[in-house]
Amino acid sequence: MNEPSSRTRKVRQAAFYYLFVAVLYDGAVWQFQRHGLLGERTAAGPVWFFLLLGAFIAALAFYFLWFKENRWVARLFAVLSAGRLVHLIPDAFLRANYEPAGGAPYAVSRAFYIAAFVVVALNAWLMARAGWDL
Repeated sequence: MNEPSSRTRKVRQAAFYYLFVAVLYDGAVWQFQRHGLLGERTAAGPVWFFLLLGAFIAALAFYFLWFKENRWVARLFAVLSAGRLVHLIPDAFLRANYEPAGGAPYAVSRAFYIAAFVVVALNAWLMARAGWDL
């Protein structure tokens, strides 16, 4: 049996990890909505639309990474993940308290943001590894 090349392995690992990230992301959005942290509608539209859009983007990313082994898609997601990290830093490491917003019964804790930071950092690393063959 032929083993896949090192580059192919890296891209496939990135593809599956991105599916994992997408499931976590959509799952978090769904739970936030369920527990009153988002409401039925965001300023840009209904929550269900963004859940479907997230699933569609994840499917496209998986297709282009797994089947096409497209380095540019991996590079794009590496850069986008690095950008997400910048926005996770304040909530993960700098905020002192977490109060429920808008009368919601729950507040998102620091542990959530730290876990998100780790997941996104690992995604950025795997995508960069696949995109630039590191």
